[in-house]
Amino acid sequence: LRSEVRRLISKDRLVICDSLNYIKGFRYELFCIAKEAQTTYAVLYCDANEDTCQWLNMQKDETERYEKNVISELIARFEEPQATNRWDSPLFTIKIGTGDGPVSENDKNLDHCDAVSVPKQVQLPVNEIFTWLTEVGHSSFLHFTQTAPLMSADFLYFLDRITQKVVKSVVDQQRTAVCGDTFAVPNCAESDEKVLFIRRRSVAELSRLRRQFITYMKMHPIEDIDRIAQLFVHYLNANP
Repeated sequence: LRSEVRRLISKDRLVICDSLNYIKGFRYELFCIAKEAQTTYAVLYCDANEDTCQWLNMQKDETERYEKNVISELIARFEEPQATNRWDSPLFTIKIGTGDGPVSENDKNLDHCDAVSVPKQVQLPVNEIFTWLTEVGHSSFLHFTQTAPLMSADFLYFLDRITQKVVKSVVDQQRTAVCGDTFAVPNCAESDEKVLFIRRRSVAELSRLRRQFITYMKMHPIEDIDRIAQLFVHYLNANP
């Protein structure tokens, strides 16, 4: 899915990534892809509680339904978008099921359900989203590229070198790690930030995450070079 977005996205094409997108690390990656393509980006959040999700699931044909426990597990793992996060901004939220709530699972009569419980009847902020993507956001992006802070050669050098060391350390340590282990990495010894081992990741995957992190840091350079490793570890943990 990520590769398809990267392949299709451009300055003059609107790409809708209609997927769960429930991991903030994945949304961050989409944000970086949009910035790399020098185009605009927005998040549309369908806000529904678990009861509503379960009810909507029951409206599907039996062969298309999810198991109830699958929906519960997805909700438990869901990382809600926050408008204060750059990669979740601008955030357009639409409420699903904010009225009287879903009706009984066995009752499929839509007349008994509040209108906002039916996604097809929800009013989308289409004009606002379109204006942002084509006008406001585009102008903001141009302003951003024109006023982007200059980076020193030292910053780029250390950004590249430190992230390389972290990747090498992760590759070496994960060979003997078990799920749940944490381990420190170079340039991060005095920080509480440690890599959380969930699964063994390939060099190619770690290198891809490293490139994305570098891209973001180039757009948002920091003065304190000593924090590079800590921020990179945080990014790796956000993309388990």
